[in-house]
Amino acid sequence: MDSTVITALISSASSVLIAGIALTLNYRGFTSLDSRMLALESHVIDLGNIRTEMAEMRGELKLDIQRIENKLDHLAEVQASHSEKLSKLS
Repeated sequence: MDSTVITALISSASSVLIAGIALTLNYRGFTSLDSRMLALESHVIDLGNIRTEMAEMRGELKLDIQRIENKLDHLAEVQASHSEKLSKLS
């Protein structure tokens, strides 16, 4: 066989081998990327759930603050009433 034919066969065989390796590595890269994207999507969903919970808690906190303000107003009225009664006794 001619040396150029042998060189061409070796070259083409190595090209096929390199292409096969590249496809395999590329597939692994896409698989890895896919799993990373799924993990990222899971984190985004978790953040959305946390945001929803925080909004609910914010509403509950507003109600608690309103109740505290109402109790403070009531205490101020009671204190004023007691002060008025004490001033009448003096």
